[in-house]
Amino acid sequence: MTASTDIEKACLKPLAEIFDNGQIGLVYELYQHNAVQHMPWGDHYGREAVIREATALLAAFPDLAYRTVATITAPGDDGTLKILEHFQWQGTHTGFGIYGPPTDHGITVSGLRLLECRDGRIITEWFQDDRLSLIRQLALDPRDVARRMQTAAPVDFTWEAGSGEIVHSMGQTPPDPWPRYQGKTDPEVLIHTLVQKMWNWRLLAAADELFAGNCHFDLGGGVSLENLAEFKADALNRLAAFSDLTITVDDIFWQKEENTVSAALRWTLTGTHNGFSSYGSPSGARLCLPGLSRMEIRRQRIVSIVERFGELVLGTHQDHACPNSAEAADNEKNQNENQWNNSEHKSHE
Repeated sequence: MTASTDIEKACLKPLAEIFDNGQIGLVYELYQHNAVQHMPWGDHYGREAVIREATALLAAFPDLAYRTVATITAPGDDGTLKILEHFQWQGTHTGFGIYGPPTDHGITVSGLRLLECRDGRIITEWFQDDRLSLIRQLALDPRDVARRMQTAAPVDFTWEAGSGEIVHSMGQTPPDPWPRYQGKTDPEVLIHTLVQKMWNWRLLAAADELFAGNCHFDLGGGVSLENLAEFKADALNRLAAFSDLTITVDDIFWQKEENTVSAALRWTLTGTHNGFSSYGSPSGARLCLPGLSRMEIRRQRIVSIVERFGELVLGTHQDHACPNSAEAADNEKNQNENQWNNSEHKSHE
């Protein structure tokens, strides 16, 4: 067992204890006193913020059960260890909280968290879960919940000119060129190529070059796709919503086991919500939304991807974002329960 494996277990096991058994006080041992949490609704600082979030979640879902689906680790800077955790949890909404009074609905939610650890303690965390799926499974209106969350903890995800460069904002110069990818095995080159070609240059045929034909796409919000044509259609939906969309790669790390590379990606979507899409009518809001992805790569092609980002934020900016439907909620609940059952099966193998 390596030192990195020891640190990984030291960080992830207490997380399960906190949520499975209500051992909230373990936060004092697990998190550095000045830890920073980059959450979908803004940044939190210190252990008390972590305790507040954990307590609120467990109060709303007292029977919450937490599982780690998969992890990716890599050494960081200054003796740190980076861990991407793909997690799932189940629970019954029998308590009060940000989602209102109890609905008694059972839900299953998945997400990604990227931890930066030093000496067995978390010093920085980036967190994204499928909040839209959670709200739909509770049969609530995502717009109402988004506004309630924004009122409870106001966060400004908008950006002003000069605060960040948008590649397509002026329409005068092309985006940066992508790295030359000619069958090299470096996953960082592959991922940078994907981001630049497909998203920043809008060259959708890049999907045919970089994804396996049977790639599985778990994109959150109930979007689970099994072929490239559907993925391209979903990409066009996002590009239509943000005509000046730019994806910036913030961090990449990976690990290799036999013939599979598992890669973690932290990224930021920046753009103006100025087009019609499944997110509703354009709001004109200029947004900067963080995201996390987990990819599996075999034979230099991406074979699966799990992605989470703060799309629910759009519900705070216009009246038609994040449409809700009973059918979507049922589909998402069934999909998440299947993922949970598969995770349970693998954990006992």
